[in-house]
Amino acid sequence: MKDIQNQEDLYLLVNEFYKKLLTDQSISYIFTDIVKIKLEEHLPILVTFWSQAIFNTGGYFNNLTNIHLDISDKEYLTPELFSIWLNHFNTSVNENF
Repeated sequence: MKDIQNQEDLYLLVNEFYKKLLTDQSISYIFTDIVKIKLEEHLPILVTFWSQAIFNTGGYFNNLTNIHLDISDKEYLTPELFSIWLNHFNTSVNENF
């Protein structure tokens, strides 16, 4: 398998990752009931974030910490939820890259 090399790879990764999150009932409620994410609108933002983190491309200006603190104020983001999130992320990476 190849490494993550470009925006298209990141789009694939993020899309596959969110498919997993949204079909897992133990965590999907965060995205469907608490945040009420509109995935088609949110994917480009997520890709920009990961592009900046991995490729140093810039373009992501939101305060990621505050965003997640605001979510946690509505529904506590437990260590268990993070473990689920991380497992789906790692699985998505390993399945595609």
